[in-house]
Amino acid sequence: MSTGDGAMMPMRQLQREMLQTERAMYDAGAGAGAIGTLECRLADLQGRLLTTGARSLDDVTAKLEVARSLVEGLGPRGYLLDLIDAILADICSLRSEDPPAP
Repeated sequence: MSTGDGAMMPMRQLQREMLQTERAMYDAGAGAGAIGTLECRLADLQGRLLTTGARSLDDVTAKLEVARSLVEGLGPRGYLLDLIDAILADICSLRSEDPPAP
């Protein structure tokens, strides 16, 4: 996954672009042609998120937050959403235990 200049796109940027694309898809003003283009864009971004390996706890958090938003949209709160929230809390705890960088 690269940006226009050939650099790797950070996971957080990928997550933001996915959210923006989803919002644009559900915007009442989006025409049929635009929706098709946005669906293709979203599928591409989702594929990138799946195939890009995490390089930090922040990357893992970004992926889990995407999963959380998908699960949250499925209906009432349940075990899977609780599990994702617990994992996110564990990551937050691990971050606070990390020794400060030299």
